[in-house]
Parts: sequence; structure tokens; C-alpha cells
Amino acid sequence: MLTRKTAFLLIVLSLFFAAAAATRAQLRFEQWNEENGLPQNWMKGILQTRDGFLWLTTGQGAARFDGVRFKVFNRSNTAAMASDRFSLYAIHEDRAGNLWMGTEDGGVIVERDGVFSSITSAQGLPDDGVFRIDEDANGAIWIYTANGLAKWENGKLTKIAPMPDSPFNKFLNAPPNFGAEAKYFGFWRADSAGWERFAHGKWERFPLPPEVKNTAQAQIGTLIEDAKRRVWYSLREKPQQIYLVENGVLTKLPELAAARSFFYRDSQERFWILDRNNNLAFIKNEKITSLNIAPPGFKSVFEDREGTIWATTENRGLYQIKKRIVDVYTNPNGANNMQPLMQDRAGNVWVGSGGLARFDNGIFENFYHAGLSRSPTFERNVLISLFEDTDGSFWLGVRDGIVRFRNGILERDENLSAQIKGWIHAIYRDRTGDLWFGSEEGLYCLDRAGKLTRYGIENGLPSPHVRVILEDKNGTVWFGTVGGLARKTENGFAALGEADGITPARISSLYEDAQGFLWIGTYDGVLYRLKTEAGAARTVRYATEQGLPYDAIHKILEDDAGFFWIGGQRGIYRYRRQELDEIAAGQPIVLTATRLGKDDGLLSASINSWGQPAGFKARDGKLWFPSEDGIAVIDPRDLPFNSAAPPVLIEDCLIDRELVGCAPNLQIKPNQENLEINYLALSFIKPEQMRFKYRLEGLDADWIEAGTRRTAYYSHLPSGDYTFRVIAANSDGVWNETGKSLTISVLPPFYRTRWFIAACLLIIGCAAFLIYKIRINQVEKRRRAQEDFSRRLINAHEAERRRVAAELHDSIGQTLAMIKNRAVFGAQTTENLAAAHEQFDSITAQTTQAIGEVREISYNLRPYLLEQLGLTKAVKSLVKKIEEVHLLEIEARIDEVDDLLSNEAEMSVYRIIQESLNNVAKHAETDAARLLIRRIGDSITIIVSDDGRGFDKNAAPKIDASRGGFGLLGITERVRMLGGTLDIQTANGGGTKLTIKIALSSK
Repeated sequence: MLTRKTAFLLIVLSLFFAAAAATRAQLRFEQWNEENGLPQNWMKGILQTRDGFLWLTTGQGAARFDGVRFKVFNRSNTAAMASDRFSLYAIHEDRAGNLWMGTEDGGVIVERDGVFSSITSAQGLPDDGVFRIDEDANGAIWIYTANGLAKWENGKLTKIAPMPDSPFNKFLNAPPNFGAEAKYFGFWRADSAGWERFAHGKWERFPLPPEVKNTAQAQIGTLIEDAKRRVWYSLREKPQQIYLVENGVLTKLPELAAARSFFYRDSQERFWILDRNNNLAFIKNEKITSLNIAPPGFKSVFEDREGTIWATTENRGLYQIKKRIVDVYTNPNGANNMQPLMQDRAGNVWVGSGGLARFDNGIFENFYHAGLSRSPTFERNVLISLFEDTDGSFWLGVRDGIVRFRNGILERDENLSAQIKGWIHAIYRDRTGDLWFGSEEGLYCLDRAGKLTRYGIENGLPSPHVRVILEDKNGTVWFGTVGGLARKTENGFAALGEADGITPARISSLYEDAQGFLWIGTYDGVLYRLKTEAGAARTVRYATEQGLPYDAIHKILEDDAGFFWIGGQRGIYRYRRQELDEIAAGQPIVLTATRLGKDDGLLSASINSWGQPAGFKARDGKLWFPSEDGIAVIDPRDLPFNSAAPPVLIEDCLIDRELVGCAPNLQIKPNQENLEINYLALSFIKPEQMRFKYRLEGLDADWIEAGTRRTAYYSHLPSGDYTFRVIAANSDGVWNETGKSLTISVLPPFYRTRWFIAACLLIIGCAAFLIYKIRINQVEKRRRAQEDFSRRLINAHEAERRRVAAELHDSIGQTLAMIKNRAVFGAQTTENLAAAHEQFDSITAQTTQAIGEVREISYNLRPYLLEQLGLTKAVKSLVKKIEEVHLLEIEARIDEVDDLLSNEAEMSVYRIIQESLNNVAKHAETDAARLLIRRIGDSITIIVSDDGRGFDKNAAPKIDASRGGFGLLGITERVRMLGGTLDIQTANGGGTKLTIKIALSSK
């Protein structure tokens, strides 16, 4: 039996170990070694250059680190490197941005913008073994070698020692009463006044503590100079007493009894040491915190500009030390799949962990059913939901029913367990006093009278499977189901759907913020923000396109700084409330998430929401989440907002997969097609979560969201000048809007060069001028032809008028005159009837002749048969008349072509045939001709041919108005006006054939 003293001792020890575990949990570390890309695990030097890179030197090369990848430089890929064996601590960046690195046997390696050069004994260096490099106030670089000292100034190397009469000759070796590493931190000398150190180009008094009486015999034990030029040392006779020399001032630090050696004091006033167990640790406020990592040979500790601590080792590579963001607490009973999790009114934390457990300061107190199994898998120990009632008792939903917890005793409620079906995921009592149970098979309400009522789809719920219940500040009770969201109304339940902006989904979490917005999380990774005003719902939807990960939303919490924390299956995500509001206002931004996972302390990345409540914000502001492996606790203040925009760099460029570097003006030749640009941003706080955007000005209309991808690809770029721009945001979404840019010139192929285009333009210009001249000549020729035609046409009209006038005068006029004379003569011979009859007979004959002549003239002007009988019969009549008048035998084959053309077109066709046959009769000198009129499809074909003497087509056409026409010129013009075609086949002595085609659209 344990005595009180023993029990008290055990309690103290358990509290001590719990506190020790919590202390160790404050920090976490990540290791990089040869497997991660380091050239060697033996670290020599570490430095962060002004562009943000972390440079590391090892025994087998140097490496540049951007937080994600190492880029290694050694003799195999860098011609300027005569040696891969770099020296301890010998790394320095000068004020001009040059990086200086000393080697053990290859002199100094200098890097600037990716270009390396070297300074060796061949250029005058006293020795190729370099152990220190520093810079004086004037910018001169001092190089300390194994056998001498040199200075590089204004591009020139000057050997300082050993040289004749050089005052440094006697200080090249470290004093025997100094530690082995003293030489790495300068040259030393001692006199009666004390110690002096030559560093950074000058001698400075090195203060020793007042208790050292004989300064010349002072025994220096450990000595180190950190990246801030502070010197730390101890005396051999008292190694735990540390002295700090900063700007020439000596500070005696508290004695570090736990320290074995020391390294650095960071910006948080933590003093980094190796403890007596050889573990890396730090001391703050006289309290030691161990990291519980003890790789032998820790050489240095370094703090970068973002406050991240780095430690180098002799044989374990590089360690990054960060504050542990997530503290995880596990239950000794082994049931660490935690659910549900809540804080009661008194501030106690309760969790379902293979039973009901109360958690306090790292200690779990488990409660089980009296007399029943304490196995975490026992049905009544598998807790799904938990609720604290108004009297301080608890309602528990377990696998087989309802359990009450009062006064430390678990008691099954047999009545409710028998009536409520399915596992109960949520329990809640609203302000009216009704107690709600959300189960897999319905929603149950236990009213104040003790009556239990079940509700389901028939009552307006979108699904009977209820997962979460919440009552908002207005008293509205909300129910999240696997089929969507519903609220309690006076008449039952109202489900929210598409009309309210909410797609039916499996609801997993509900949260109401201080502004009255209801936030709705789903198992599908969609988040909604809802506010109901005047009966109308205003909903904002957030999904992957707005920056949410494709992850279930198991719990929504909000911290005191306005950040939203969402627990999911892949970790815990932090979002800025400001960005959520900006999206709600319609701004096209993408959310930035800071993700916490196993690297941040979670034992399991999956946060539970199987039972409710699934976490809470405690009174001290900490956030509590149940996970599949312990309780995860986050103090949001431990994850400060990183307001520093990350530097952006374009690392290298590849054309057709060949590395070409990134010159200020990158040129792509005509036969090169594929361009690859690798870029990066420098932040060592969650570098894997940095995001990028890029655009190629001149091609891309807008920024391209690259996410975490660090490469841009372009292929088949058109020739021209472009500017590639890339910007980046750190893990907290702070963008470097300036970013980095690169000018790109895509050279055109020869046929797109200026000289080629100029030559082509000249040729085209000449050709255009030639074509223009030809065209002008053609137009002029046509103009002259048109003028000639118009002149001929006028002449023809005048000739026609003269002919008609002559016919009227010579025939009709004379006939009428004769009729008149005979009429007068007849009147004078009225008494002689025989003579009178003779005169009247003559008048009748002459009148008949006049009428015939008038008809002939009229027919020539307008054939009346065309209007009375149609085109077909008029043409046949024309053929007969020409045969009779000209004794010409015409073989005619004429199709029925009436009513196919307009009246004007029929007249033109008639005149064409008339002119053609008249031409044959008058000029062909033949007694036979042929006429063919055929209707073929949607056109009429007219062929007039003879075997006469033919003619020369190239001769000028002649107008023949004697028969009312004007020859081929008139035929050609009439065919053109009809939109037809005319083909003339003739030769002197070879006959003539005219083929005319007229489309029926002429009607």
C-alpha cells in the first residue's frame, strides 16, 4: 500500500515529467542532410545573403538553399572551384553583395549573381588554406590563411604577411593559452594592459574580466564569434562562466552550470548551448529548454532574418529549429481517437476518449460505467456526442444509447435509449428548454413536459440524419444534416436550398461569429457564409476556386486576432477574415491558407467531426481540436502573422531543355521553341506553402495563378519582345507585388526580319505599281472603247434617224404627194368618170403601198409580232422574212422560249438574232446559215453559224445602220446588258460561229 509520502512523490514526479514534456514540446526541428540534397553532412559555415538565400559550406562543396531545394556547387559543375573542402566559419558577404568562401586547400571562392571566381596563391595569396575572411570599414576584404594575411581592395590583392618587416609576422600563430578555435576569430596579442584582437581590419582591445590579474597568462577556454560580430568566451578555470564582448563592451552573463559549450543569443534573448547531455538547448530567464537532440559536433547556431534558428553539425547536416505550433496530448488509456471535445462552464475540458475523460494540465482523468468493461472499444465507452445541461450534468451519446453523467457517475437512460434510434451525433438544449437529439435516423425533441417527438423529412428536414445543432443569437435553432441545412420555424422546419445559395450537401460544422454571420462547413470542402435579413438569405460560397483546399471542413473556430481556423482531414488551416470578407464583397482574390500538419506537431493530420462538439476556443484564446491521435491545442499567438513580403528571384531559364541562364535580355532563336523559366521566393517560414503568379506581358492578358509551382512553361512564342514578371506571397498571403522581371526577345525567322520584309515590301510595291499601271492601261483602254462605243452608238442613232427620215421622205412622202396630186387631178376630171376612176384606183394602190412602207418602218423599229405572238414565233417569222428578202436558206431549230425572259430581255434577244442573221446575209457571201436556240437548264443558248468568208475578230467593229443595227458592237453590248456570254469563232475564209449564253435570271 502506498504511503501518503510516496503518493505525493509520484504526483510530483508525474507533474514534473508532464511539465518537461510540455517544455520539450515548445520547439520542433527539421533535419536536412545528404539525403535531402546537401553535398555533405559535415557542415562548415552558414550565412544568409541579402537576397534571402541561405548559403552553406561543407567538406564537399557549397550549397544554396531556398527553403525547399538545395543547389549544389562543387568542382564537377563549377570550373572556378579548385577545391570542395571549405573551411570552418570562413564565409562572408561584403557590402557590394559578393560572397566570399574560404577553402582548406583551394584559396578563396567568390560568388556574385551565380558567377564564380577564385583567388589562390597563384594570384599572390600567402597560402591556399584560408581560415577566416572579414571586411573593414572601408570595404577592403582581409583574408587570413594558414601562413599569412592578405587584403583585397579595389580589385587588387596585396600580401600583408609574411613580408619583410611586417608587424603581423609574429601573430600568424594563435597563442598557446587560447582554445583551439581561437585562430578562426582573428589574430591575438597580449601585453600588460590586456588582450587585443585584430579583426575587420584593425586592432581592438579585447576586454578580460577584472578578476584576471595577469592578463598575459589568461587561459581562454571556449571562444566563438557569432554572425552579429559578438564574441563569446569563457576561461579555462571556470568554463561555465560566459562573457560577452559586444562593441568593445564586456558583459558577464549568469553562470551556466548546465552548459557544456555555447553558441549564440537570438533575438528572443535565448542563449543557445549544449547541455551536459550534449543536447542542443537554450536558456531563457535562467530556465533551460532542451530539444532532446544530441548529434555530436554541433558547430554553430544561426538566426535568419525571419527569426528561424538553424544549427550546423559535424556529421548530421543542418537542423532548422522552429517553435512548435501544436501541442498534442494523448490519453494513457490508449484511446486517442478523440471525439467529442468541449469546455464546460467552469473551464474544465472534457473529451470522449474510450469513455469520458476530463483533461487538466496534461493529465487525463477517465470515467467509466461502474461494474462494466473499461475497454476503449466497449460500446458504452465509445462516446459520440456530449452536452453540458443547465444543472451542470452532462448528456452523452454513446453507441448504444443515452447516458447521463452526474456527480462523477455515468448512468444509462434506459427510457430514451429505447426510443431514440441510431447513433446520436449532436445534443443541444435551446433557450426555450427543449432538448434536441440529432441521430442517424431522425431528429428527436424532448420538451419540458417530458414528451419525446421525432422529426424527419416529412416535417421539412432535408435528411433525417442530423450531424450538428446550433442556436444563434436570435434564438433560431439550426440543424445540419447529411442532406443540407434547416432551421426551426413556428410551423416545423424550413430547409435551405439552391434558392438560398446553398447546394444540398453534408453539413459537418456550424459557427456563428460576432457579426451574426452563420458559417457552414461541409464534408465536401465547401464553406458558406449566411445571414438572414428581412426573411431573405444572403449567402457567400467559398470553394476550391476561391482557395479552399479540397478537404472536408470538420470544425470552424475564430481566434482573437480575426483569423479563421478550419480543421479538416489533412490538417488545420488558418485563413484571414479580411480575405474572406473581400471575396464576399466581390473582389476576385484567392484565399491564402497557412496549413498546420504533422510537421507542426500534429500526430495525425485528421481532425475529427464524428461527434459534437468537435472543438472549441478556450477562455485563454487557445484553440482545441480533437484529432485521430490526441487532443491538438494551438495558441494562435505562437503563429505570428508574417508581414514580410518574400524576395522573388528568377533562378534559371531553359530553352528546349538546355540551361541558358537568365541574361537581362534573354534571346530565343527562330529554331528554338520551348521556354522554361524557374523562379522562387525566399522565406523559410513554411516555404512549401508560398504561392506564385506570373504573366508574360505581350502574350498573357492577365496573371496566371501558379499556386506553389515554381516553373513557367511557354512554347512556340511568336516573334517579338516580351517581359516576364513573377510575384510571390508568403505562407500568410503577403504578396511581393514588385516581384522580378525578365526581358525576352524572340527573334523572327529570316522571312520575318526587317530586311526581308523591306525587300518583300519593295517587290510587292513594284509589282503593285506594275499591276496598277496595267490596270490603268486597261481602264484607259476600256474608257476609250466605251467612248468609241458611245460615239458609234450616237452615230448609229443619228444614222437610224436619217434612214427613217429618208424613208419617210423618199417613200411615204413621195407616195403621199402622188396621192395628193392624183386627188387634185381627179377632182378636176369629175365630169370624165373613166378618168376619175383611173385616178382613184391609182390613189388606192399608192395608199396601199404607203401603208406597207409604214408597216415596214414600224416593224424595223418594234416588231409587233414579238408582242402578239411571243419570242419563239417572232423569231421564226424573222427567219422566213430574211429568207425571202435575201434568198438565204436558214436551217433553224428553235425551242419554246416564250415567257422565260422579261419584255426588255426578249427584245434584246430578238435584236441579237436579227443582227446576227442580217450580218450573215450581208457580209458572209454565202447562201446558207444555221440558227439554233436551245433551253438548257436555267439558261438559253443561241448559236448562229455560216460557212461564209469569215472576218478578222481583231479588226475594229463596223456599224451598219442600213438595217436598223450596228453590227457586232451592238450584239456584244446587248449580250453584256443581259449578263450573258458571247463566243465568236471565225477566221478569214473559215466561216463564222456566234455562241451566246443567257441566264434565265434575266427575267
